[in-house]
Amino acid sequence: MEAELLAAARKGDKVKALSILKVEPLLFQTARDEAGNTVLHIATRAGKDEFVKSIVRVSDKNMTVLLASSCAERVIRAGWREGSAPDLSFV
Repeated sequence: MEAELLAAARKGDKVKALSILKVEPLLFQTARDEAGNTVLHIATRAGKDEFVKSIVRVSDKNMTVLLASSCAERVIRAGWREGSAPDLSFV
């Protein structure tokens, strides 16, 4: 299921990702590609803003922990194109 979740992140397929996370919610934290990138790393670098919003809403507890990390903040900020960063004020 990990490979399917990472593929969904690359494509921005939030329906597929959310169905996987309902069955295995810990994959949000543990899934990594061969370079060590997480689901959010992959999606932000691919510019899949709506995907990121959906995953953050479902995984808000996990995201709060990630956003507390300055490294995660830098990756998220760097991944979004200028002017396309979603509003994370709901987190």
